Amino acid sequence: MHATVNFPAHGSPAMPPSLLLRNLSSSGADSSLSPGDRAFLRRRGANKLRIGGFICCTGSPGVWGPCATNSAQLAVAEINKRGGILGREIELSIYDAGGPLDEVLNRAEQAIAFDELDLIVGLHTSAVRVGLRDVTTRHRIPYIYTPVYEGGERTPGVMAIGETPRWQSRPSIHWLADVKKASRWYLIGSDYVWPWQSHRAVKNYIRETGGHVVGEEFVPLGEDNHEPHLAPWVGQNPPGMVT
Repeated sequence: MHATVNFPAHGSPAMPPSLLLRNLSSSGADSSLSPGDRAFLRRRGANKLRIGGFICCTGSPGVWGPCATNSAQLAVAEINKRGGILGREIELSIYDAGGPLDEVLNRAEQAIAFDELDLIVGLHTSAVRVGLRDVTTRHRIPYIYTPVYEGGERTPGVMAIGETPRWQSRPSIHWLADVKKASRWYLIGSDYVWPWQSHRAVKNYIRETGGHVVGEEFVPLGEDNHEPHLAPWVGQNPPGMVT
């Protein structure tokens, strides 16, 4: 388990969503706590809000790790400087969400059980999200998923806040069709859920412009040699490519 902070285990329950999803900017937010929430805070100690940041630190998505970790630590420092959330200081741990999925899920189980996380925030692939949401749902831990993704997430307790293809790919496709007159498209992506579902949406946006898809390919996640994929278009007028 890769974490910035280690916590003792006391066996306390997780923070209820009612405490996490209220208007945190309201000066009177604390006075609006329900009796049940007040009792919970007395049991928990009410002095820390423990957030687990599941961020890819290894593997091909590991390039996100340093900037995502630094951004999260800066945000926590700024919030804590203003008094935290409802007077509670945030305590942040960073866990590696890269590597084999079963290792990531085991890491999450241990973090919830022994580090007593109240909330999980994830910046990782959709393949990890699909597995991790089962863990957080089972333990009733709120889970905020932050990256751009394929859309369609409806799991209770999971809040996906990133852009979907409608807002990420559609404007670019329409611009390329209108300005660059792109009409022939070749789709290539890594072989997992985000590209699978994104390509389905992208095909609709290409049809909206009157264009057509001349080919589609999925390559192993982490593939970094794309010469074989580009070779057929060398010396030709290549189609627009979407990854």
